[in-house]
Amino acid sequence: MSDKEKSAARGFAQTLKALEYMRLIELRDDNGVPIATGGDALAPIRCKPAVFAAISALLDSAITELRAAGATTVPFAMPAGWAAFSIADAATSNVDLAGLAEALKAKVEMYRAFIPLNTAGPSATPTSANLNTALTALDASFYNPVATRAGLDVGVFHTYTTGAGE
Repeated sequence: MSDKEKSAARGFAQTLKALEYMRLIELRDDNGVPIATGGDALAPIRCKPAVFAAISALLDSAITELRAAGATTVPFAMPAGWAAFSIADAATSNVDLAGLAEALKAKVEMYRAFIPLNTAGPSATPTSANLNTALTALDASFYNPVATRAGLDVGVFHTYTTGAGE
């Protein structure tokens, strides 16, 4: 594999890892999630703000790897629902893995911005730095604010069949 293919693969793996952590913290909420950092020791359960900070950092790493890979296609076959996102960082469009990672980053930063309201109540103010980061990430993502059916169909999805191997 070339260095760009390795960067694309690392960026893809980090994006999926961040997505899985997002799903876990959305499920467990205030119960927290352990953040695995490698090694044999069990990771301690971290609180929601720490988990979102770790996810944000992981997405930053993924975006860096994907941008470094450039217009390289990932060195493995993507499932049908991910086929449009098989290029690490397309030069002409944000419909790529970097655009997906940016969209996830926007979501994480929105969560982080509103954490003060979870802890201090409705009189608290969202964190403006996180809101600005979310807007920047959203602008760099595959999201297109044009309200068309085709625009709403853009994204990754899982396909399921009744065939063998599912």
